[in-house]
Amino acid sequence: MPNAGWPLPGYRGIKKILDGFRPDLVHIATPFGLGLCGLRYARAGKLPAVTSCHTNFDVYLRYYRLAALHQPLWKFLTWFHRQYDLTLCLSQATRDKLAARGIKNLRFWVRGVDSDLFTPQNRSDIIARDYGVAGKMVLLYVGRVAAEKTWMCCSRPSTSSTPTTPAGCTFLSSVTGR
Repeated sequence: MPNAGWPLPGYRGIKKILDGFRPDLVHIATPFGLGLCGLRYARAGKLPAVTSCHTNFDVYLRYYRLAALHQPLWKFLTWFHRQYDLTLCLSQATRDKLAARGIKNLRFWVRGVDSDLFTPQNRSDIIARDYGVAGKMVLLYVGRVAAEKTWMCCSRPSTSSTPTTPAGCTFLSSVTGR
């Protein structure tokens, strides 16, 4: 039977690794498991701690039929984000949502695709031909595959335009991992 467990190292193991690294700052990207270990380490070592908000956990609860956990989740997330010197937000909507919960020290963290490098002017006909998509619209998704991502709506060829899949869109996928 495949191993479906979560590798959650204990605090002592994380502390040992971080002590060897000797960070000047701790950036935590998840509010659970490993993130809580990082927060504990930062506070114990009196290090600045920064977090970034990547996931709409509150919205995802409905996909997993856990809407009853909405308030307890927000209580935890509010506590979690208030522990940091800075919370980086990837969108105005996320920033507004956290600010409405009384979370302070919010800043934008602008990330994304370099539109100067990845532009239609740099399109390669050779690569498109190799993938069998010459002259077609191609969408690329890079990320975790999960129910709340609703990526299956794009995985079927479309002959008519819908809110999720433009007409003639080709969806190439490659799923890796366990």
